[in-house]
Amino acid sequence: MFTMGELLVDFFVWRQEWNVGLATIDDQHKTIIADLGSIYEAITRHESRTAATQKINKLIADSGTHFLDENVFMINQNYPAINEHVKHHELFMGTLKDFKYSYDPSQIDAMHKALLKIKEWFVKHILEYDKLYMEHIYV
Repeated sequence: MFTMGELLVDFFVWRQEWNVGLATIDDQHKTIIADLGSIYEAITRHESRTAATQKINKLIADSGTHFLDENVFMINQNYPAINEHVKHHELFMGTLKDFKYSYDPSQIDAMHKALLKIKEWFVKHILEYDKLYMEHIYV
């Protein structure tokens, strides 16, 4: 029998169906999912705000690097929907920064819920937006 915490940690494991087919991008996506899992564990283990903030900062840095790389890739491929895609990146980065500044280790349930929403948004972005630009490139 699994506990809810064990089930949710599995929720932050990379799934093959999320691959977009470009190793560099897939590896960056995997890193971001791993970062989210690390933050989830920090919340669950009642780590200090400082320890959790370091993990959140890593997520923000990894996401920023990924989005810059992805933006350059889309520019180089003349992707016509780049502006909309970049707006999604900006929204995500804003959400991560909001999460960082509102992080409260005493509000475990609220932090878990916020992190799950971030993860769900990220996966939806991969499946809808990233796969769409990959279809454009490989057509």
